[in-house]
Amino acid sequence: MGLGYAFREAILGLYRARGMSLVSIGTTAVSLLVFGIFLLVTLNLYGIVGQVRRRIEIEVYLSDDIDDKEALDLKRKVEAINGVKEVDYIDKEKAADEFRQAFGEGLLEAVSQNPLPASLRIKVEDTFSTSDKIKEIVKQIEKRRGIEEIEYGRQWVERLDRLTLIVTVADLVIGLVIGLSSIFVVANTVNLTILARRESIEIMKLVGATDNFIQIPFLLEGIIGGTLGGALASAILYFSYNWAVVHFPRITFAPSNLAVALMIPLGAILGGLGSRISVKRVLKSLA
Repeated sequence: MGLGYAFREAILGLYRARGMSLVSIGTTAVSLLVFGIFLLVTLNLYGIVGQVRRRIEIEVYLSDDIDDKEALDLKRKVEAINGVKEVDYIDKEKAADEFRQAFGEGLLEAVSQNPLPASLRIKVEDTFSTSDKIKEIVKQIEKRRGIEEIEYGRQWVERLDRLTLIVTVADLVIGLVIGLSSIFVVANTVNLTILARRESIEIMKLVGATDNFIQIPFLLEGIIGGTLGGALASAILYFSYNWAVVHFPRITFAPSNLAVALMIPLGAILGGLGSRISVKRVLKSLA
């Protein structure tokens, strides 16, 4: 059987059973749309967690007996620690300026001299923003001379780690449920479409058509229908995402390209698998 003939038969099959075909395409679109929304929500949740983690900083307060030269030497040593992304030296004057901007002039003016310590403000690499990795960095820093205190919001970072773990586990469970539900719904809808044409399959079998001759047009039919369903889900997802971006400008949304692009190949795979399983089941019952 030529591919051109099989493709024409697939198109004709979709047209002849257009009612059931539309139901199958619609079901595929809805199932994939739900899965696509889940993917976008997941990407945005991880995007938010990533943004929060990028704000994590280690504040190293220096002793008053350490001068600028020693502080800058310490800064260079800290920069060489694995996982450290950036180190800023905040001298006493700059610390006072930041305090005034945050709390006003009055409090510092009430004391005779600047009580604020110099510090090193450290940003870590994204892969080192968990509590365990930050503790490793802190252990290496606190061995150095001239360190008064190190602060990085340990309890807050540990809570963020726990939240990330909860989100990951929930994400896997929900993703598995939605994915399996989508496969089940699409496969059963395609199965109904094939069963409605059982008589045609039986006639072809009686006149001597081979299993491959019968299966290929149905397989292509399923792939075409699944692709159309995926394209519909992709279009709805794309326009919904853009609508959300325009109407909620204060929220930073994760890019939608991955979720949108996945819908069409997923639709083709689901449609093809559903058709193949259903046709094989019918052929087996006729054997």
